[in-house]
Amino acid sequence: MIQIEIDEGSGFCFGVTTAIKKADQKDDAHFSYAQLIYRKEVYKPKVTYEPWSLDKALEEAKIAYDINPLPLYRHLQAQILYTKEEYQQAYDMFLDLTKTDLRTSELFYEASLCKKMLKAPKEEVLALIDSAIQVLPKPMTVEAALYLIARAHELEENGEYRKAVADYNQYDTLMAGRLTAEFLR
Repeated sequence: MIQIEIDEGSGFCFGVTTAIKKADQKDDAHFSYAQLIYRKEVYKPKVTYEPWSLDKALEEAKIAYDINPLPLYRHLQAQILYTKEEYQQAYDMFLDLTKTDLRTSELFYEASLCKKMLKAPKEEVLALIDSAIQVLPKPMTVEAALYLIARAHELEENGEYRKAVADYNQYDTLMAGRLTAEFLR
């Protein structure tokens, strides 16, 4: 992992702008810049660098999408909107992305998180997690564990204990007994 030390006088922002101008694939350059800003804002929010914000990351992701409308660029936009607590917009985007070639379990799961934050009925949240599990390749692999544990928690909160236990058991099987803190909560 590369660590970048940024200070106001470093000229880092100027260097990135120059790199984007010289890039052959401008969409990819803007996307990479958006990802860099987003990750910094999510994982190091207390480290301030004035030119960078979630709004700047969103702007760069939009520029990338405008140049080349790849679903991956929209996905980053949706993730940024979720982080900005703009849950309805993020939800709409995640759901739209499920109708593209990018249709993944992650999108349905992220949409379920939005619904949960919007205080939607538990059945709607559960339906989205079910969809996340449904699009997984069969037989299930460790990748399914995140979605199984999420559904188990939702089922447990809904009082559907028998179904929750079935998901907990399947999670345990997939994890081969290597339980995580999420399981032991």
